[in-house]
Amino acid sequence: MLPRILVAEDDVINQKLIGLLFQRTGIVPVIVGDGLQAFEAACSQPFDMIFMDMMMPEMDGMTAAKQILSSTTAWPPPVIVAMTAGLDNQQQHRFQEAGIKDTLMKPFTAQSLKDMLEKWGHLLS
Repeated sequence: MLPRILVAEDDVINQKLIGLLFQRTGIVPVIVGDGLQAFEAACSQPFDMIFMDMMMPEMDGMTAAKQILSSTTAWPPPVIVAMTAGLDNQQQHRFQEAGIKDTLMKPFTAQSLKDMLEKWGHLLS
């Protein structure tokens, strides 16, 4: 069974590119444009993984991750992966405190996406 994936990304071009990269893995993700939409989607249906841009309008990725993990108790919590162009130790620590399990550096390739899916595959339904 393919994992249920949510992608939160505000840039339309990045949304299309990410969608194409996922297609190469055989997965069709649900794609939303900001953290608030991600929160609403994650509260309405279960996802195995959420790929979350950290810099978005309405609600940033960190806030959305915290709210998703504290609000979605009807099903197992998703693995949340931060998508970001830059990362330092302080940010990594804040991500971990928010419950974000991993980081995928932008720009990423189909192979790095596949590697991330395989890394967390043991937790996916």
